[in-house]
Amino acid sequence: MNDNYPYQQIVAVLEKIYSQDGIVNLINLSGGIVPYLISNTDSGRNHGDIDFIVKKDNMLLIRQMLQENNLYNIELDSLNIQRDDNEDYGVDTVIYGVPVGFYPYSIENNTIVQRSFTPQYMFGKTELKTRILPGISEKDYITRYQLENGTCINISSLEIIMASKEKAGREKDLSDIKRINQIGFNNEKYQRAKNSIDNSQFTIVEQGRNPGSKNMI
Repeated sequence: MNDNYPYQQIVAVLEKIYSQDGIVNLINLSGGIVPYLISNTDSGRNHGDIDFIVKKDNMLLIRQMLQENNLYNIELDSLNIQRDDNEDYGVDTVIYGVPVGFYPYSIENNTIVQRSFTPQYMFGKTELKTRILPGISEKDYITRYQLENGTCINISSLEIIMASKEKAGREKDLSDIKRINQIGFNNEKYQRAKNSIDNSQFTIVEQGRNPGSKNMI
């Protein structure tokens, strides 16, 4: 995905999302936008999209919220995709022109199972993605953070983001890592996050779309 959306456009989308009643405790902001948002610092670069990770059990509520706000598109829902399992890989939407994804995670035997997808409708191909993160707790994976305006939001922990970006090693990741270092992080949590990321399993499966599928809600 190309990075087409400036920081202020991303912030405007986040403000719209967080303004919805009852949503702030259901979603956990993830990705490169996090260190800039929590430090109230313009990233100075464009971003590709907005990702939220969501407890698997809360995904129905997310879909209902999208429908209630006319933000639901069946073409952007993984439940509409032909797949070889019954797993939920999330749902995407578009707000102010920016792609926004809500992707489920579950906890199994001290292991985080994170699923996501890229829809054919937006990206030209459909990919179902699963990342298995061993030996890590939900407290290491998710952090609650208070913004300067007093709003409390849930985020992917800075330690997880940093370890993930170190592994990816792209130019934009180096900038994000620098920002996290300036904010500060918990070294013990980072070591657990790094070990989990380094030993994680990541799979991508391409799937077709069922032309006769219906709204799953």
